[in-house]
Amino acid sequence: MELIIFFKSKAEVELQLNQDGGLLDRLIFALDIHFDTMLVTSIDKILKRNRIEPTSLKSVKVAGLVDQSSVAYQVARAVVAAMESP
Repeated sequence: MELIIFFKSKAEVELQLNQDGGLLDRLIFALDIHFDTMLVTSIDKILKRNRIEPTSLKSVKVAGLVDQSSVAYQVARAVVAAMESP
């Protein structure tokens, strides 16, 4: 099981939940000033909707059209790091 935080554009983010190389579920939300809260809430929502425990994720990645020096990218990387820590 893999979760990808995919920046579709400067205004939209898609969470992609993949299993065995195929797309299991996706959740799209707007990239706005409340991105940190929206990201964490959306991750909780997609995991609950699919009855998946965060510990069962093999990997969490950030991808897509995003400037790696942007605050949004840094927030996404911090969330990934938090999810990967024991």
